[in-house]
Amino acid sequence: MNDAAEFIVHNQAGEQGGEGAQEKKQPLCLLIAVGLFIISLTLYLFTLAPSVVTLFDDSLEFQLVTYQLGIAHPTGYPLYTILGKLFTFLPVGNVAYRVNLMSAVFGAATVALLYWLTLQVVVPRKTARMSIWSPAWPTHLGAALGAALFAVGQVFWRQATIAEVYTLNAFFVALLLLLAASLPFVSPKKQEQRILWLAFCFGLSLTHHRTMVLLLPALALYLLLYYRVHIFRPRVILLGVGLVLLPLLLYLCLPLRGHVGSLDGTYQNSWTGFWRQVSASGYGLFIFDNPFGHERDFAFYWSLLADQFVTTVPGLIGLIYLFRLGQSKMLVLTGSAFLTYLTFNLFYNVADIEVFFIPIFLYNSTAFSQ
Repeated sequence: MNDAAEFIVHNQAGEQGGEGAQEKKQPLCLLIAVGLFIISLTLYLFTLAPSVVTLFDDSLEFQLVTYQLGIAHPTGYPLYTILGKLFTFLPVGNVAYRVNLMSAVFGAATVALLYWLTLQVVVPRKTARMSIWSPAWPTHLGAALGAALFAVGQVFWRQATIAEVYTLNAFFVALLLLLAASLPFVSPKKQEQRILWLAFCFGLSLTHHRTMVLLLPALALYLLLYYRVHIFRPRVILLGVGLVLLPLLLYLCLPLRGHVGSLDGTYQNSWTGFWRQVSASGYGLFIFDNPFGHERDFAFYWSLLADQFVTTVPGLIGLIYLFRLGQSKMLVLTGSAFLTYLTFNLFYNVADIEVFFIPIFLYNSTAFSQ
């Protein structure tokens, strides 16, 4: 049998065995993911803010804007506003509590996705069945532990108990990484579908938080390394671009709700006002200038990462482990995303810079779980 024939036979046998294994793996995998979601949500509910937290902050703004279906500060956050409005219809607590609840739900969902993401990276390299009593149980324990440590990290936990945008942002980061990491383990026919779903979810994430752009270089580099042939097919390019742009239509909510306006009254319902709000052009001064005088040295960032040591230190160990295993493409995905976010954060002079490190903590938790 020649080399090509041997490869085909081996690959077919591997796919058949892999499909059978996946059928066995999925029930327990789903059970653990649901369990992490329930445990995390319970934790967040017990510590959830019962109403308004403080006056004159973004949390209060989001509680009011979602109820009124108004316009939040730049970039307008249309997806968050619409989802928040849906949560205000829940028959629990007051309106402020219901918007806080949305942060808890997406925070718990992020924890579950983080566990699933780690399995996509690790489990396909192993042949053991997905059973806690099988040789694969350390994989599930590591994945669950990494997700749990992320869940109780002080920065993320705090954001999961108030009306803020960062748990939904983390949810999108985990979702996009999961879609990308799962590509090598689906059939070629499904790979194109998965790439298109990745494009749509990326476009949807841009209707929430603009820092999702920072994930684009890592995703693009990873896809080029893995799927160059698929990426450069005209059909995939056209559909992908269209699916990225389609969710951006949600920004039409701003002119449609322009009569409600923003809480500070600065939104102008004109093309100029719309573009200024969506582009957040005024926020460039936080990169090119230091309006509030926030001087941060190495000790500040070291302290921030040290406070999050439960993911930072194990995450560095996990990165070394990935390198030794030869997981170069996964290192490109998570490593380049880590560097992009870190570089941006070092130059972004906002007061609450710690919340912008949440994606970095997520990358660390994924690496630790290896």
